[in-house]
Amino acid sequence: MESKNIVHQAKILAQRRRNRSILRLRLWSGIKEVIAKPWKGILILLLCAAFIFLWNARDTLVLFHSDIPLLSTVWNYIIAVLIPLLFLLFLVGLLLLLGTPFRANTIENSLLQIGLANRYGYAPALISCKHIKNTQVSVMAFYSLGVGTETWETHRAEIQDALNVHFVEPIKYGGKNGRNRNIIVITAAPGTETHRKDVLYDKF
Repeated sequence: MESKNIVHQAKILAQRRRNRSILRLRLWSGIKEVIAKPWKGILILLLCAAFIFLWNARDTLVLFHSDIPLLSTVWNYIIAVLIPLLFLLFLVGLLLLLGTPFRANTIENSLLQIGLANRYGYAPALISCKHIKNTQVSVMAFYSLGVGTETWETHRAEIQDALNVHFVEPIKYGGKNGRNRNIIVITAAPGTETHRKDVLYDKF
């Protein structure tokens, strides 16, 4: 019984660590997305404008009138704290939205169905997906703690079938200079591989 509790606690800790890492990576991906595509920064600017408006109008946000100065002071402090907190919450949420790839959950479920998972039953999570300009090729990065390149290679054919893609480059590690063993990067194009004479894409 005690051993089961230990395993359960280990799984909970692993899940928390996984969730924190995925949120951090997708948040960073959202920041890079705004930098790479400035038009997406319009949403950030609108959020900042809303914050500035609410902050300047905070003295008018009175839900009740009281003759007790202490209550009015406490309410003013609450508003002064609540507005920045809400701004930060919405800012983080917006960056996570921008940094979460389309169909990330669907892709994760597809990998889970073919048995690509770590010892705790968690499949790699898609943290970024970038399309190479003027091609059909995409570079997908996965947070893959506990699922190394050897396992990816073992399930290579099943992964391609599950995602309906074909790899155009070897599976590799991600991160700075490809040294992060927890990040797996695949470069793939849609559908099955076809023999063609022209170059599929130019990395340079």
